[in-house]
Amino acid sequence: MQNKINKYLLNTLIFISISAIIYFIRRAFFIDVERIFFFTTCLIISFLFLSTIFYLKFKSIKIQSNFLIFFFSSVISFYLLEIMMFKLNYNKSHFQFLENIRAAKINKIDFDNRNIYEFYKNFKKIKNENSVLAMSRTQISVEDKIVQTLGGIGNKETILCNEMGYWVTYKSDRFGFNNPDKLWDEKLDVLIIGDSYGLGLCVNQDQNFAGAMREKNKKAVTLGGTGMGTLFEYAIFREYAKNIEADNLIFLFLLNDLDNLTSELSNPILLNYLNNNEFSQDLALNQKELDIKLEEKLIEHIKTKEFLTIRRIIKFHHTRDVIRNIFNKKNTNKIFSQFEIDEKKIQTVIKIFKKVENEFSGNLFIGYLPLSAEYMFEEDEKKLLRKMSNEVISKFKENNLDVIDFRLVLDKMEIKEIIPFGDIVRAENHYTPKGFKIISNQILEYIYK
Repeated sequence: MQNKINKYLLNTLIFISISAIIYFIRRAFFIDVERIFFFTTCLIISFLFLSTIFYLKFKSIKIQSNFLIFFFSSVISFYLLEIMMFKLNYNKSHFQFLENIRAAKINKIDFDNRNIYEFYKNFKKIKNENSVLAMSRTQISVEDKIVQTLGGIGNKETILCNEMGYWVTYKSDRFGFNNPDKLWDEKLDVLIIGDSYGLGLCVNQDQNFAGAMREKNKKAVTLGGTGMGTLFEYAIFREYAKNIEADNLIFLFLLNDLDNLTSELSNPILLNYLNNNEFSQDLALNQKELDIKLEEKLIEHIKTKEFLTIRRIIKFHHTRDVIRNIFNKKNTNKIFSQFEIDEKKIQTVIKIFKKVENEFSGNLFIGYLPLSAEYMFEEDEKKLLRKMSNEVISKFKENNLDVIDFRLVLDKMEIKEIIPFGDIVRAENHYTPKGFKIISNQILEYIYK
């Protein structure tokens, strides 16, 4: 009986190992270099594990039993650890949320601690049935063709984020961006392209860069989305800027755009924008169809949220996060080691800016945004970031790019004025409404000097 149980379990592990090897082989050749290394390592481990099981199949029942007891005890222990990490909400985004809640309590500020799914469900039920979550840089299938979306769902009440205690929502424009829709039919004074800072995390629509400019009677539109780097933003320029006339373009840049470029350069659709001046997905012309597909994907995402959580647990997502942070702490530049000044990446960014300069009929300005961490962490870390920033700006100027250095105004402000809860929070928040406003004023003063 024991022999049959052992053989059944060993055969099951052989099947799982072969499936894992096939999975890792498939994934290792379709993603960026860092993940290729990760999947190749997993592939080797899976192969060694499979070889071990094959070897044990021909050993004694006692050896097989001891191995199986050890293996399943280890797996159970690891999953108990993973579940504990999950219960502690040990992931970056939720860690930031918890940090903000803690800071709000210290400052005696009310904080809506519902997660985005809880707020979304309540918001649809009580206030607006026709609402969605913010979506950007999503891949969808349209007529058996993969499309890289860049905007969101058009003309919808959109739930964005919560960093200061309240959930921010906005009415999206026709292409899903965070603007009043009527501005697409007018000539603009200022067009802004960027990532989450360009989008306006986490302030109201009239408080982001473009909104603050509109308060100064300037017609301004912002095109941005979360987690985007320079190549994604260039794709936005190519797809949407041609549909709008503007005198000035502010192209935002942060140090972490260099980190984002790693994965962006492995995206074949984005590479087409870089290498082919005629390439277009015609996103603006097909917005209605994109809206339908994006809403379908959002509904499916909401329905499978619990499954996605289980999948993360199965893949030891939270435990791997802990291990990664432990190793990062051993690095003297632990927080910013990912923002290395890679010469090839810098030259790619400069190439993109030069292409924009040639393709845009108005004035191009590079808006250099410091990471909020440059004002919050230890002095040696601040100095490291400042050195990196100076190096990048120097290279931009050497290539005759007109740079607006936002540090010139932010350096004069107190931290708590420009970053939610100031340096109480050990996480990277975006700017306060005041932070967005003073930068908007600086932009206007610079381009209309």
